[in-house]
Amino acid sequence: MSGPASTPSWEDIGVALRPGQSPSLWRTFCDGLNQAWLGRRLGKRRWKAALKTDAFDEAVGEGVYPLLETAARSCVIDASVSTCRLAATRYPRLAATACDVSRLPFTAGAFDLVISISTLDHFASLSELERALGCLGRVMEPGGRLMLTLDNLDNPLVRLRNALPWRLLNRFGLVPYPVGVTAGAAELRRLLARAGFELKEMTTLMHVPRALAVALSAILNGRVGPRLARLFCRSCMAFETLGKLPTARWSGNYIAAAAVKPAQSKGGSTLPS
Repeated sequence: MSGPASTPSWEDIGVALRPGQSPSLWRTFCDGLNQAWLGRRLGKRRWKAALKTDAFDEAVGEGVYPLLETAARSCVIDASVSTCRLAATRYPRLAATACDVSRLPFTAGAFDLVISISTLDHFASLSELERALGCLGRVMEPGGRLMLTLDNLDNPLVRLRNALPWRLLNRFGLVPYPVGVTAGAAELRRLLARAGFELKEMTTLMHVPRALAVALSAILNGRVGPRLARLFCRSCMAFETLGKLPTARWSGNYIAAAAVKPAQSKGGSTLPS
């Protein structure tokens, strides 16, 4: 990188991650939130093969791999070789592959479960995001399930953040990593349909005021014991009750979708998942 305001590559980010670093309170909350969302929807079903579209969560914290490990034979990919290596160091049995999510080196129908947690909201254009969705669909078997989260463009604060230059946001410590295009509920429905997916559920996640919670986490990290750390995470999780209100589409930081790749009968009609 040429300077502190330069846009880093994903490999730059992976190299900067420190092995053995304890996860921040914010990361611990995020992992718990993602695990709760996935756990409720995946249930106790045993999947044949699962793909997760980035290894960052597992490189810097618990991630969702402990959940996947009990649910399926799993593979995690990431654009950064360093991030894959760090995730594999944390989880020795983790199969991590460095590759581009829009150019997956897997055979068609290789997975019956794909999990993408805020991965596809780092592209420069919606056409690239749509191409990545199509690539995920290619490697999924008919009837396979896609669990997807994206930055929620219906949230006014997310929309404002995405409209501002990354260098400015980074200079003030508001956004550590580059962000890309994303979608609101209506646009995500359209993108999933164009990629051949059948939407089963759409909701919003992370209703806690994110900037304030991240700042508080930074203050508390390493200064509080396990009891106060758990209190911080429970307090952040309590904001998820806002997801039941009519205003949820504007307060959620992420939009979350569960979709399936339809199974086609001989006559071409879509069979239930």
